[in-house]
Amino acid sequence: MIDPRIRLVSTLLAIIAIFFYRSPGVLFLMLGLLHLFFLAAPRGKSALGSLWRKLLPLGLFILILWPLFTPSSAGDVLFSWRFIRIGRDNLLSSLLMVLRLFNLVFLCTLPMVSMGRSTFLLALVKMGLPYHWAFTLVLALQAVPDFTDRWNRVRQAQQARGLELEGGRFLNRAKNLIPLLTAVIVSALRDSDQLSYALINRGFDRSGRRTWLEELHFRFVDGVLLLLLTLLLLSPIMFS
Repeated sequence: MIDPRIRLVSTLLAIIAIFFYRSPGVLFLMLGLLHLFFLAAPRGKSALGSLWRKLLPLGLFILILWPLFTPSSAGDVLFSWRFIRIGRDNLLSSLLMVLRLFNLVFLCTLPMVSMGRSTFLLALVKMGLPYHWAFTLVLALQAVPDFTDRWNRVRQAQQARGLELEGGRFLNRAKNLIPLLTAVIVSALRDSDQLSYALINRGFDRSGRRTWLEELHFRFVDGVLLLLLTLLLLSPIMFS
């Protein structure tokens, strides 16, 4: 099994590297490799569908608006009308922006779907992050999908009780969201209160050195893999 610290370090290197890649082919290749990693992860398949449903509208929005508000060079104009000048350079920059955004989102999500919460927490602590900070970070990352699931559950429950959220005018639909928001906020506050009591009972605020059920061991194979991944991520920058 690959040391989870290798995954975190390589993910951080990849996040830094994508801002220096200027070739759409390299970014497309990275996006394809990330899909393979997601398909191999325990919760990757369900996360892929959810991410694409959220990213596709945003990606299309950027592809359409970026060339309109980014002026093109004089000798590279493909279409011109009044203040709008669309050329190869701003079309390429909009494509690069979308690919960087997609890769960034997938890279930030990959550690959460490829390893358990406890493994992720242990890796952060072993990398030098204080336990309380690492726990808060993991909890914050987990809060986004938890809130989405809570919203969907409460929404379905309220609709089953006769709450109308689809039809009617905009103001009426917005007014009907108030009971939904109230139920979600109350549920989140109740769960956070229970979580705080559970953490106190388990000694979250105690001082001293903590022990772990499992320990991480950095092997020679992990070092070789980290070196290969670093060279693979940096080679498009060095040879571009």
